[in-house]
Amino acid sequence: MKSNKAHFLLGPPSVILTPTEPWEQGSIHSFQWIERDKERYRYWGYYGCFHFEGVGLSRSDDLRGRWVKYAGNPILKNARWPSPILENSTVHLFVETHPLSSSIEGDSNIFIRHYKSQDGISFQVEDDPVPFSPGNTYRNPFIWRNPNDNRYHLYYLAREPSSSPLRRIMVKVASNINDLASASPQIVVSKANCAFGSPSVVLVNGLYWLTCEHKLPRRRIVSRFLKPKWRELAFYSRYADKGFVEAAHADISNLKDVACGFQYLVDKRLYFYYSKRAVGNRWDIRLRISKSRFS
Repeated sequence: MKSNKAHFLLGPPSVILTPTEPWEQGSIHSFQWIERDKERYRYWGYYGCFHFEGVGLSRSDDLRGRWVKYAGNPILKNARWPSPILENSTVHLFVETHPLSSSIEGDSNIFIRHYKSQDGISFQVEDDPVPFSPGNTYRNPFIWRNPNDNRYHLYYLAREPSSSPLRRIMVKVASNINDLASASPQIVVSKANCAFGSPSVVLVNGLYWLTCEHKLPRRRIVSRFLKPKWRELAFYSRYADKGFVEAAHADISNLKDVACGFQYLVDKRLYFYYSKRAVGNRWDIRLRISKSRFS
């Protein structure tokens, strides 16, 4: 069911991060940041690539400007889709990973691991909040602290089993970040027979906005000359963990081959970061900012 409410009107895109290092294999596919203000940089961004090449760190003093990659990248291997959050002086990082004995290709046996660090560079394993489960897959972590109740929300994609046509966005909620592993998962939204995932949540004017990437299978494209394209959908709710309704005009970016979107509220404007296919299989990170300011 869709509503008449539309997602926010965004300004023109700007490219902020491109693949330049051999280990990135020509693709930067996800990007999330925290405000840390250490080592001459105010913002610390963590990014992942198409497969499990590793996690990179880039830093900046300007969210709209140049991001400087850390010389020691990748800071983590056998991982992708980093989602950071700062708790006091500790950086917590949630990533996708997989058993070393399994294939890094495909979509099975992937799970979510929690790391922590005092310097934002050297990370140690804390726990597995969404643990390995043979035959199932858990991807696309997004860690967020709800400003309304200060509880931690870990959103992620679940496929049980990994061959299931049903893709569900789940959330675990806890007052303590280390209690997420024991929290019970809840279904937030789901879609079947399509590619669906990459949750991101932001609170704007009393409503929770959830964005997800989406792609129809080729067989559901009307013309045989058209290829399915990645795009972004938006949902909204009065609650952070339930009741989400798909918004009208929810193709946020109005661009084709757009995925892996992440939302932030900065100085009363929505900052929407996403991955865009530049050419061939090369993806970079771009930013669009809402035209309106919010109260």
